[in-house]
Amino acid sequence: MSEQFNQDRIKRIYQMLFEMATGNMTFRIHDNSNDELKNNAEALNKIAEELQKINAESGYITACYQYHNLIQLTFVLDNDFVLLSFNNEVPLTLKYNPDTIVNTDFGKLIAQQSKDIWNGILDELNKTLITTLLCN
Repeated sequence: MSEQFNQDRIKRIYQMLFEMATGNMTFRIHDNSNDELKNNAEALNKIAEELQKINAESGYITACYQYHNLIQLTFVLDNDFVLLSFNNEVPLTLKYNPDTIVNTDFGKLIAQQSKDIWNGILDELNKTLITTLLCN
């Protein structure tokens, strides 16, 4: 077999390993050759098939590509929900100058359509705090 053909087959094996690492257990390698690379491809296919069965039986749902554009924003708040610190993604994503949002009430940064949810969270926290204080 040609060197280029074997290189392409090795690339497919790498691709499968990448797919498995990202949670995609449906990727398979089809190889009609009869050598060690085919044996490796078949072994990977079997492993992926077994992992796919285990995931299905346990009810695990793989979100292979749904979160490629997910950005993690981290906010550090004080007891009054005032913003003390944040990660580098916050000012980039929210398009704020970092100096202008430090010491800002977190509720002011929340989008209007999320205000009801935020207020519900605050209500639950207040109820928990009151219950804790009354029980102690």
